[in-house]
Amino acid sequence: MNGYVYIIQSTSTSRYYIGFSIDVIRRINEHNTNQVYATRRRGPWEIRYYQEYPNLTIARKVENRLKKFKNRHIIERIIIDQSIRLEWSGCSAVAARIVRDDEAGGSNPLTPTTHD
Repeated sequence: MNGYVYIIQSTSTSRYYIGFSIDVIRRINEHNTNQVYATRRRGPWEIRYYQEYPNLTIARKVENRLKKFKNRHIIERIIIDQSIRLEWSGCSAVAARIVRDDEAGGSNPLTPTTHD
């Protein structure tokens, strides 16, 4: 089952929220109906970006790494580029760890699934 990483933005506070789900539309509706504790009473929320991954486990790993950045500039760069990249300023330590994981035979969770 495919997984998705998504970025939503509050239209009332301009804050961003990064999440993952197997059903982005349903999850956005949950955010907008105050069913998600972390975003309750901060909406309404609008989708700014989403990316599909081969499974929910990889999507969860990507979401966790993006949340660790805690950097509005990086989130806005993802939205503008409509892509998750590792070259951004301030990401070198995370990028190095991902490369080491990949060289050790692990998969790189920041490489999205491409569709032809």
